[in-house]
Amino acid sequence: MLNNDFHQLTPLNDNERVIMRCFWRSQNPLTVMDIISELDNAFSKTVAFTVIKGLEDKGYLQIVSVNRTQRYARMFSPRISAVD
Repeated sequence: MLNNDFHQLTPLNDNERVIMRCFWRSQNPLTVMDIISELDNAFSKTVAFTVIKGLEDKGYLQIVSVNRTQRYARMFSPRISAVD
C-alpha cells in the first residue's frame, strides 16, 4: 500500500486502537493469542480475532506467515506505522 492510500483508511475505534498499539510496540509479527496475552486477557479470543480480522480488512494489518506446527495460527504485522 502506498503512503498516499493511508489517508483514506477508516479511523480506528477504541478496540482497534488498543490492539494496534500492541502491534506497533512489537518488533515481531503477532498472533491473536499473542495479543490476548499482551492485553492480560482483556479480550476474548473471539473478540480479538474479530477486531484483528477487521483491521486486516481495513488495511491496517497484513498476514505475514501461517504457523501450522501446533495449531493454525496466522501471524500479523502492521502495514502502517503509528505515525502514519
